[in-house]
Amino acid sequence: LKKLPESEDAFKEYFKEFIPYSKILIRLVKTVDERLKAYKARYQIFEFNDIAKLALNLVKTNIEVQNSLKTSLKMIMIDEYQDTSVLQEAFINLIENNNVYMVGDVKQSIYRFRNARCDIFIDKYDRYKFKGEGLAIDLNKNFRSRREVLDDINYIFKNLMTSSFGGASYIDDHLIECGNTDFEELGKLDVSSHSDFIIHNAKNVDSVEVEANIIARDIIDKINNHYQVLDDKTLRDVKFSDFCILMDRGTEFEDYYKVFSSYQIPLFIDNDENIKNTQIVKLLANILKIVKAIFNHEYYQKEFKKAFVSVARSFLYNYTDEEIYKIVTNNTY
Repeated sequence: LKKLPESEDAFKEYFKEFIPYSKILIRLVKTVDERLKAYKARYQIFEFNDIAKLALNLVKTNIEVQNSLKTSLKMIMIDEYQDTSVLQEAFINLIENNNVYMVGDVKQSIYRFRNARCDIFIDKYDRYKFKGEGLAIDLNKNFRSRREVLDDINYIFKNLMTSSFGGASYIDDHLIECGNTDFEELGKLDVSSHSDFIIHNAKNVDSVEVEANIIARDIIDKINNHYQVLDDKTLRDVKFSDFCILMDRGTEFEDYYKVFSSYQIPLFIDNDENIKNTQIVKLLANILKIVKAIFNHEYYQKEFKKAFVSVARSFLYNYTDEEIYKIVTNNTY
């Protein structure tokens, strides 16, 4: 930092020497961009952003299409509005007819790397709420959680989130209110319901295993000590199925499974599945392999035989193993 220029003028002088290199880089990027656009147009291969731009251009340049959409759509509903991009907002503005219903939460804006602009949401919220340009409805009441949990969340965010840092004033507009009084009237507990933060030193140890053990022991402790939960307006002993572990690292599911098994805690893992590994996609891939083999007269290659067995055994044909064995051994495809 000490080596950096200390004034605006000095900064300008400092960067002047980089201008020739910058111009070359800009020219390279423009050239690549032009060639990529030409390639996509020639082969009709487009990415999501390209399709969005084409859609925007269509309604911008074709008034007939624009008016058709304006008059035919009764309501335009936009979820996760805080993640809207400038391009998407421009598209909506061209086809809306005072019929847009938006739902969003600026605290949940996580797609800035995909050109999401939460300032679009903030600007519209302010115009609707304070200038009367639309109707702003604050949904600040939470009906899922105890007051203590919400108090903890409010405490953390009100000390962190301001208009200048985070894009919104948490204290002014985003405090969460407790909407479910059942927790206080019917679900009153003798123990604290505030959030727990368990901190451990992960140096020189398998932190995943340590985490899993800490969580497993906490679950066992709550089960053994008859921790109370509110269920259908009645307090009851906690069960294994009441616990949920949220993780941002899907690679560690198996580690947790091993640890939980050692404690004899039943664990169900709900993981996003890779579409390539699903039964339907594998079956479709094998059908395409068969089509390719027929087209190229390659009936006796190993890849074709494997694909044939897969499709024959599948729910599409339900060949018996004996039928498949005879066909494969006799090459009577």
